[in-house]
Amino acid sequence: MCRFLIASAGLWLAAIASASTSEPLVICYEDQHFPPYILGTSGQVAGHGGIIYDYIEQSAALLEHPVVFERKPWKRCQVELQHGDVDAMFATIYTEERDAWAAFPKTDGVPDDRYLHFATYPVFVPMGSELSWNGEAFSPAKPLVQSVPGYVSEKKLLAMGMRPITALLPREALPLVATGRLEGYVLEEQLGRELARQMGLEDNITTLPIPFLEQPWYLAFSKQRYAQDPELVETFWTILKEVRETLGPSIIKRYTE
Repeated sequence: MCRFLIASAGLWLAAIASASTSEPLVICYEDQHFPPYILGTSGQVAGHGGIIYDYIEQSAALLEHPVVFERKPWKRCQVELQHGDVDAMFATIYTEERDAWAAFPKTDGVPDDRYLHFATYPVFVPMGSELSWNGEAFSPAKPLVQSVPGYVSEKKLLAMGMRPITALLPREALPLVATGRLEGYVLEEQLGRELARQMGLEDNITTLPIPFLEQPWYLAFSKQRYAQDPELVETFWTILKEVRETLGPSIIKRYTE
């Protein structure tokens, strides 16, 4: 499979060599420890940055294009992408609002399967909780349920009329869920389970059976960089899909076993 990827990358490189610039791609991602997808809170060591980081690093290597990673708060990454101060950011869920200021991989105008990861976001609740979610509404109504500030899951909760008491990141929220002080917290499933394990909370937290949200994560590019290098960006997305499908299982195994 690696030989196939290398051969394919050679064809892609030849196709874009005359059209793209040699400027590095500046990629912003969150300065939070979110295992197994991104690790640590600052710089990364090659091959030890987490599943999503490794997908992008491998793709850049196959593309033979320089990449600079920058770690910043999530909302800062979004602002800088809008202004063209960074070229791309991950991991980003597509919304119509974001489509206005970011470029996503599309086929016939619809976001396609060149994504990083298909994410499931359940509601993490205290063990023995009586809270339920039927896919449309909570029972009892308007419980104290929160999510990561700035995430699509939080915006969905806000649209349902639920207001956070204070902004809570996952490591702050999960202990409150475990003790029942927070009725629920929406978080990507594998991330939530791994953080709960690392924090010794796995026996005190469970998830509701119906997901709150299911969406693919993308590497979104700035409109500015896409306009400058459309062939480069499209090729990067295509290689990402190939890396996820061919090298993904071995990368995932490295971080989850």
